Amino acid sequence: MSAISLIAVFAVLWIMQIGGTVWQMRHYRRVLGRISTQWQDGFAGVGNARGRIGKGIILIVVVGTDGIVREALAMRGRTIFAKFRPLAELTGTPLATLRNAPPAARDGGFSKALTQAIAQIDRLRTAGEPAPDAQDTIAALAIAA
Repeated sequence: MSAISLIAVFAVLWIMQIGGTVWQMRHYRRVLGRISTQWQDGFAGVGNARGRIGKGIILIVVVGTDGIVREALAMRGRTIFAKFRPLAELTGTPLATLRNAPPAARDGGFSKALTQAIAQIDRLRTAGEPAPDAQDTIAALAIAA
């Protein structure tokens, strides 16, 4: 294979990766937009963790003003085809319970993402700010990564 062919293959793969990233970010923004619209009186926290071989997790936790988890979503995987899935076992759980005794049946990445999401919620509750919109959270994730 010639050098030009090899460069062309890498260029095509790189463009495909960029397209996939854009597609996944659109999904993320749609989900966060729905959450921001549906739960206007609560707080949303987002946490993320990368796996050792590329498999990671993004966790969104929505808490009401009463400190009870209203909704929790997790997106985990290695590909652009990963989607947010609801975590029904966290819904209805007091935030204090998650802070003091996170679910034990999860991996280290989940615990790290949950800790980050709870810390973000705590900062928002302390500051008395409304739930972040999609752009604020995307900027926070970009800084954290």
